[in-house]
Amino acid sequence: MRNSGLILLMLVLVACGSDDQAPFVNTAKADLEALSQDTGGTHTAVPLQANGPDYAYYLYEPGGYAEDSQDYPLLIYLHGISDFGDPIRQDDLHKVLRNGPPKMIEEGTWNPEFPMLVASPQLMITDFDWQPNTVHGFIEHLQNTYRVNPSRIYITGISIGGVGIFEYIRNLGSRSIPAAAVPIAGAGAENLVSTFGDVPVWAFHGEEDRVIPFERGSKQIVDAINAANPKVRALITTYPGVGHDAWTRTYDGTGMGQENPLNDPFNRSVFNWMFSKKKAE
Repeated sequence: MRNSGLILLMLVLVACGSDDQAPFVNTAKADLEALSQDTGGTHTAVPLQANGPDYAYYLYEPGGYAEDSQDYPLLIYLHGISDFGDPIRQDDLHKVLRNGPPKMIEEGTWNPEFPMLVASPQLMITDFDWQPNTVHGFIEHLQNTYRVNPSRIYITGISIGGVGIFEYIRNLGSRSIPAAAVPIAGAGAENLVSTFGDVPVWAFHGEEDRVIPFERGSKQIVDAINAANPKVRALITTYPGVGHDAWTRTYDGTGMGQENPLNDPFNRSVFNWMFSKKKAE
């Protein structure tokens, strides 16, 4: 017994070697921890361009992005129906700043654990909805234009933006790019949901939503996704007594503790949940 204990001690000492004072590194987040701290970045309107993507958009570059050479996580935010642009007006892009992450950035409350690029495209009233292939092309454009970590691309959206997320993954399947998705107050068709097998989804919905009712919205498609036995079970968090705006309390975290205990708990920031997901390269 004494000899076996001695051998174990020697193995531990050899394993530590001269690096026994080195700090512990979480290899799952080493790429995030290597990024410069976001001390305040730039939020820039990018208008439609002849050779650009099909959407005008706002792009947030976190502080430090311009100075280093690292690839950054990317968050795509799909707005709701009230934030459509009018092609006749040249300054309509500001509407995408009314809700969600772009609003938080503008108000100075944007403070995720790690820095992210944030792209907020805008639909025109002539577009009607978020088309899967157009969303896909937009993400590919961002990958080709900015220093994006291909394993850490995330997508979130509200109302019709939540619908757009469900439809994008449902239609693109294994070709869809995001490592995780957070649709809020959305809905989607129940067929072909086996395509969600590799994409972690965390849906949020107000139980008193009269615009997109919970039972026919997020609940219906999340139940269908889970019935298809995905590799990662889709999560759903609901708020009793809350209407269509389930997103404000979700993005800023004030909805924690207000959720229905019969569904999935809201026990961590949705952005930290995203950071816990990483797509194989």
